[in-house]
Amino acid sequence: MIQRQPLPKLSPIPIKDRASLAFVERGLIDVLDGTFVVVDEKGIRTHIPVGGICCIMLEPGSRISHAAVALAARVGTLLLWVGEAGVRLYGAGQPGGARSDRLLYQASLALENDARLKVARKMYELRFGRPCNPNHSIEQLRGIEGARVKTLYQQLAKRYGVRWDGRRYDPRNASAADETNRCLSSATACLYGVCEAAVLAAGYSPAIGFVHTGKPRSFVFDIADIFKFESVVPVAFQIAAKRPQDPEGDVRRACRDAFRQTKLLKKVIPAIEEILAAGGSPCLRPPKTHWNPPSWRTRELATLVIVAENIPDRLRGRLAVWLLEIRTGVYVGDFSRRIREFIWENVSSGLGGGNVVMVWSAPTESGFEFLSLGTNRREPVDCCGLLLSRYTPKEPSTAETDDPR
Repeated sequence: MIQRQPLPKLSPIPIKDRASLAFVERGLIDVLDGTFVVVDEKGIRTHIPVGGICCIMLEPGSRISHAAVALAARVGTLLLWVGEAGVRLYGAGQPGGARSDRLLYQASLALENDARLKVARKMYELRFGRPCNPNHSIEQLRGIEGARVKTLYQQLAKRYGVRWDGRRYDPRNASAADETNRCLSSATACLYGVCEAAVLAAGYSPAIGFVHTGKPRSFVFDIADIFKFESVVPVAFQIAAKRPQDPEGDVRRACRDAFRQTKLLKKVIPAIEEILAAGGSPCLRPPKTHWNPPSWRTRELATLVIVAENIPDRLRGRLAVWLLEIRTGVYVGDFSRRIREFIWENVSSGLGGGNVVMVWSAPTESGFEFLSLGTNRREPVDCCGLLLSRYTPKEPSTAETDDPR
């Protein structure tokens, strides 16, 4: 009799190892057979690997069950209820990353005038790409930033041949804006979602800002403004110049590509820590952090494939949290070594009487590596640095023959 072992506790994986965004426009979001899915009006299910995504934006026409909200919270995925094209925010979930020491540290910096000024100056330094004049007040820095942003918009409009009459849009009627402004609104909404997920994952409050104040997402806007012109704003102008039939959809897809190309998800949390550390004083000590130690920074993502046979339903549901099931028992994803080992730990604990093979891309002679677990006649073998598969034939007493191919 096979002894059943408990699966490891379900916990969030780092933001830097996730995909950025997913949008759900119509359908019921639920957990069926342990899998986070969107069910349309015809009963067709679309699987979303919820634990491998930073933020899921729920647009008009979407509904979500209690089980789906609970699973998203356990794996640290932010849920945002937004208006059409993601322009207006109606509500946000709490993925459970808040820590009292970090919240108190952030609030202390915001309440002490000198510390607040230092943090704000650091934000402007990162935006300008150079040190700020120590004689400039925050109001003067805001004026300089406003003029810089206006100039950048004009330069991008000229580069892409887009008409530009200024940043104008009404969040209550997003469709009334011109195409360029609609593209910009969709692009910044994507960036705000990713930044809010990072702020919450790092344990801080989205509401306690330093340059922006008085809004539920003030700190999110502070952080997003640092990365806006190196990531999503050029994308918005580029898409607007093409005059697509679905500008918002094209912007979202292009933003995902931009986030991956600029490695934004690896930058946001270290930037938050760096910014807040600038406001430090003898009476304000930053909390200990475990984000991005040096050994993690050099780890690149690798394509990962898992093929599973006869595994328990609970393990199928667990794998579907992080990986996309493209065929029955075939799961794919893109993760670092640390997360790959974490997933393999779950496989080892919940395998039962099944068998699993995990393959991932690697800088080897074969271009990949793989592990197997459970009863199977194929196993990996190293042949002078070349990874091969060894096949064990059936016992002689077996009447049936089997083609080793």
